Amino acid sequence: MINVKGNQSAFSLIELAIILAIIGILAVIAIPNIMEMSPRIRLNNAAQGIATDLQFARIRSITIGKECRLNFNVSEERYTIEEGNRSSGSTSWTTIADQEERKFNDSSNIYYHKHIDIQSVSQNPIFTPKGLSSTTTVIQIQNDRGNRKNILVNIAGRIKISHE
Repeated sequence: MINVKGNQSAFSLIELAIILAIIGILAVIAIPNIMEMSPRIRLNNAAQGIATDLQFARIRSITIGKECRLNFNVSEERYTIEEGNRSSGSTSWTTIADQEERKFNDSSNIYYHKHIDIQSVSQNPIFTPKGLSSTTTVIQIQNDRGNRKNILVNIAGRIKISHE
């Protein structure tokens, strides 16, 4: 720092150059690490989105007194949230009116997840009005780097996200 007039001070050109050099070095170190984390962050966000929809279906089932499910179409990378016509053993399913179809591979869809694929669904999870799941379900998603997450639904209706 150099003194200008009286008590005012300013940075010299050399001090500014050193500060810019330090910022540049830190950026060179940080940017690759941030880029490396990006696919994992997208995978976590997609898994959390599915878990949130599962919780929504569970709560809706309890609220309306009818079965609710997530109906996955793995080959088309999409799913819908549906309600059944009964509290148990539904024979007819309709998409919940205010719920948009979740399309993982359609960039125009609000629920699009870049470079995330739905790998497998052991069975469509169906929730009962008691908050239970009719079966144990494993939903597996994967990012473009091969990282995977499993979203698990047990028969008690508990939803858990885990690494493969």
